[in-house]
Amino acid sequence: MHDMLEEMGKDIVRQEAKELWKHSRLWNPKDVYQVLRYNKGTDLIQGLKLDMSQIDNLKLCPTAFDNMYNLRVILFYFAGRFWKKCSEKKLLADQNDSVSLPDELRYLFWDYYPFKSLSSFNPINLVVLKLPHSDMEFLWNEDGYQNLVNLREIDLTQCKNLRKIPNLLSAVNLKSLCCNGCESLVEHPCLDHLAYLKTLELEGCHNLKKFPEVPNHFSILELDETGIEEVPDSVEHLTSLEQLCLRKSGVKKVSSNISKLGFLRSLYLSHCPITEFPKHPSELYLSETQTEFPGNSILEFKSLEFMHIDHCNNLKFLSDLPPYLRYLVAHDCTSLEKVSFTNQNLYELESSEDSHEFFMLFSNCFNLNQDSINNIEANAMIKIGSVLKKWEKESDCDPPILVCCFPGNEISANTFEYQSMSSSLILGLSPNGCSGRRYLVFVICLVADFAHGHKYEDII
Repeated sequence: MHDMLEEMGKDIVRQEAKELWKHSRLWNPKDVYQVLRYNKGTDLIQGLKLDMSQIDNLKLCPTAFDNMYNLRVILFYFAGRFWKKCSEKKLLADQNDSVSLPDELRYLFWDYYPFKSLSSFNPINLVVLKLPHSDMEFLWNEDGYQNLVNLREIDLTQCKNLRKIPNLLSAVNLKSLCCNGCESLVEHPCLDHLAYLKTLELEGCHNLKKFPEVPNHFSILELDETGIEEVPDSVEHLTSLEQLCLRKSGVKKVSSNISKLGFLRSLYLSHCPITEFPKHPSELYLSETQTEFPGNSILEFKSLEFMHIDHCNNLKFLSDLPPYLRYLVAHDCTSLEKVSFTNQNLYELESSEDSHEFFMLFSNCFNLNQDSINNIEANAMIKIGSVLKKWEKESDCDPPILVCCFPGNEISANTFEYQSMSSSLILGLSPNGCSGRRYLVFVICLVADFAHGHKYEDII
């Protein structure tokens, strides 16, 4: 019921905005410019829409909106085609920290908002607040209570001076909060009381050190390029979490409680200085991590299917890789010496939509010892055989995709019966089996040279 009312409220705001534009006499950017320049606003004005790429610079005094008592919508923006050329401040602050806005305001979109705060504004009726690229240092003072019950959306993208998000206890209907690129943000309020919050974006908040407290129903958390150093024990409460993104963050430790998240499928930890590992995700992305795997760590990932650890230059050992691993990219792990798998005789490929795909890439891992190369090759052949058996039973499905790449300059003679150094190969075909059906299946092994700028993706 609440979701329905929420969507109805948003539709009302959209319709209201359309009506305001329809009846507004201020479509011409020059008209809006003149109103703001000479403080000629009146209580008849309900909406201001201004493409700032069409005006010259203008300093605003804090009383610019004082006579616009019924102003409900402000939309100050740069048109898309002028974004790169004109995306700069055009409406400038006149030595004041804030501007007085009318309390009737419902929709506030102001690109490059020039003031440091919204302290002179009562947001009681505000539904949408978007101030991307602004000079804001804080939203409003927290000395007094702010009624934010109508607020649905906050967008503070690239507000590089913003240091703190205020208390949002009353914003019980908030659905989206975006703070991407807020480089100075060091403090974030508790959000776990916001039952309808669906989206939280904090990518690029380099100084944010603490893992955010969010509602239990969250399915995706995007925290790439933050200063967060630890995924805490409290992560176990995020029982619906499916994807956790922490690429290029400061994460050194991930609580073992993450193993309690039954729906977690993807964990992105690329470029992290991680030293302690979580357990049991089915996807793991660790590109360019600066750590070594503990000897038995991978054995814990019983359900692991996807893992990215490319460019992990300190990685030396991958021990006891799990049997259901279908996608492993360890490209350019230049220190990697040893790779082993769990008992391959116990391997049985489970049925799934993507079980006919298999990638195992160890290109540029030139420190791998011969036993490890043998292990990689043997594991590949077992999986190839299993996938082909499955495909034979389901001949109406697409053919399997299987790629395995590892360093070497020889092809095992006992694995591939037919070999040739030329551009053609003659095969001996057995007669039809008793089933009356016949399949011609190729497993191709070749030597590829990546020394001249070729990418490993080129062979796939």
